[in-house]
Amino acid sequence: SESGFIQMSNGDIALPVSLWPNGSDGNVFQPSLAVTSFSDAALLIGHWNVSHNDLSWSLSPQVHLDESQSTRGVIEPSIQEIKGQPGTILMVMRGSNESNPSINPGFKWKSISRDYGRTWSSVSRFCYTDGTCFFSPSSMSGLVRAPNGILYWIGNISGTATNGNDPRYPLYIGEIDETTFALKRETLVLIDDKNPSYDSVDVQLSNLN
Repeated sequence: SESGFIQMSNGDIALPVSLWPNGSDGNVFQPSLAVTSFSDAALLIGHWNVSHNDLSWSLSPQVHLDESQSTRGVIEPSIQEIKGQPGTILMVMRGSNESNPSINPGFKWKSISRDYGRTWSSVSRFCYTDGTCFFSPSSMSGLVRAPNGILYWIGNISGTATNGNDPRYPLYIGEIDETTFALKRETLVLIDDKNPSYDSVDVQLSNLN
């Protein structure tokens, strides 16, 4: 599992997961351009069975991004249900351009479900509300619904094109526009950045391990 689960407005529980898809030959799918593992994203959906007093789990359709866009597919999804749109789920995911930075300069990616995770839109870039897309390394990010009702995204935004996992700084928080599923640039607040006086070039402000 990746980010935390949510309870959707229909009462079901949704837990975002990454998984290794199988190819047509039945073996783990490993495209020629992929590095390390290649992942899809999905939801584990838990439904409470009143008659049996237990949860039954099902796996949603897999969200897939072609190797021509990301050499590791989509990883570490984070989800939230959109306010005022029951069943509309925003999923934001990590991709990668590791070993092939020419395919893209490094982005975050998104997919939308409008039926409680039963179907998903094609994957597209997660960008600002003005349509421009920010640089972001291959790193975990999170969608958080605050007590004030505002939906926030927390993640790395880089000033220049990224290369694979690097750099995993600075770290920002910003508000999501829930009509366009995009990040409001004017709301961005810097949480932390590399301090050149004592941080190494390898400092990570996400995916701490």
